[in-house]
Amino acid sequence: MAPTAPLDTLNKVIGALLLGAFVNSMLYMLEVLEVIKYFRRFPNDTKLLKCSIVTLVLLDSTCTFAQWACLYLYGVLHWGDLDYLGYQNLVIPIYIYTSGIIGFIVQNFLISRYFKLTRRRVVCAGLILMTVAAFVGAVWSATLLTIVTDYSHRNVAVKSAILWLASSAATDTAIASALVIQLRSVTSVYRETRSLVRRLIFHTIQTGSVTSTIAICVLVTYLNDTNANVCVGFGFTLGRLYTLTMLFALNNRHAFKEVDNLDHTPSNEITLHGITVHRTAIVHMDEEQAASRHEMEDKRTRKYGPFDGYDRSTSEVNSSAN
Repeated sequence: MAPTAPLDTLNKVIGALLLGAFVNSMLYMLEVLEVIKYFRRFPNDTKLLKCSIVTLVLLDSTCTFAQWACLYLYGVLHWGDLDYLGYQNLVIPIYIYTSGIIGFIVQNFLISRYFKLTRRRVVCAGLILMTVAAFVGAVWSATLLTIVTDYSHRNVAVKSAILWLASSAATDTAIASALVIQLRSVTSVYRETRSLVRRLIFHTIQTGSVTSTIAICVLVTYLNDTNANVCVGFGFTLGRLYTLTMLFALNNRHAFKEVDNLDHTPSNEITLHGITVHRTAIVHMDEEQAASRHEMEDKRTRKYGPFDGYDRSTSEVNSSAN
């Protein structure tokens, strides 16, 4: 009979995985709803963008199913087996591989959106290099943990994990900061436009800070205890959060189009929801013109009434014709 695992070991190995899988499942269902909304709202998007969404969904599905397979192996098939609890199955490398690929796709999508707004090639090139560094770190970490399957030797991936997670957090923060700086440069005398810009800034900070915060939590908990799965519990949700960031941006893209149009419309026009509206012209009238205009309106009102001028005139024409 296999030795029974102590409760502390079960909490470190299985407890964190269970909580992380629960939260990940809820995020996955939200992702499915957003994907359905996307394909219903934007059926005419490019094939490249649609293929990117499908790829993200397949990667997220693979990672989610692997998580529940991991829990079944630890919590049912090998329950209480201390020898198996010391063995790291393939779920950990799978989640790192998928999270690294998903993060790379989503971050480059956000960079492309920033490039469309600003056309700043140097800044975008720097951001792309940061995404490449994060992707290399993720592949490096997953490869090491595929080779080393013992929890007691999992500290071999410290350097690669730092490269992956630190680069991911830095990239997310840099992209969000660049977008916020660009949005703050939009000025307008209209209250609606300023309110729109404030909402976009809040949305950008919110989406960028979530993924960077989770990446930092994964890194800190991993460095604190490399043999525990607390870091994996946080990391289970990382890929879904990246995909939701991209889906939220796509499903609410009209707001960014409005801000982009503010910089390209003439000074006497403003574009909201794709409709260009000319600003009202200011007409100055002297006192004599204003008095003459009011006198004409008073005569018309006494003759026809304030609301039925058109009907009265029509009836008179008809009676005279008869």
